[in-house]
Amino acid sequence: MPVELRVPKVGESITEVQVGDWLVAEGGTVQRDAPVVVLETDKATMELPAPVAGTLVRSLKRKGEIAKVGEAIGIMEEGAVATAPPPAKPPELKPREAAPEPPARRIPPSRRHKDEPSSPPAPQPTSSPARQPQSPPAPQPASPPSAGEEVVPMSLFRRRLAERLVQA
Repeated sequence: MPVELRVPKVGESITEVQVGDWLVAEGGTVQRDAPVVVLETDKATMELPAPVAGTLVRSLKRKGEIAKVGEAIGIMEEGAVATAPPPAKPPELKPREAAPEPPARRIPPSRRHKDEPSSPPAPQPTSSPARQPQSPPAPQPASPPSAGEEVVPMSLFRRRLAERLVQA
């Protein structure tokens, strides 16, 4: 018998929540009152417990989506037990030809000191008898975000906090 996971009333001024991490994957079994999903509001973060023991058949909302109080965000099947797949064999280890180099650590411009050069100084020619004074290195612009970075929308809590800081 299908049972809907509904967003509970969490306070008189709260009308919507943001779906956080799903603690149980689709097809996963869960006991009654065990946490299934994390819900975030502009005031608090809480876990939604399972209303029945069973299997999470489908999640209707993904992480980061907004849901209204009383809205269904998932469907559970009461008493259904998912069959566990057989344990997978560990992959065979093959020798590596060359280990990849770790990515270079980037230091944000706010952490650099003015007296620290961003690269090692170039060697000066020794044949020149007159030395010219060195000028300080030019400030480097902030580097653009790397390709591996992901833009994540702000949670309701952080959004409300930012609004309050702007007001202050």
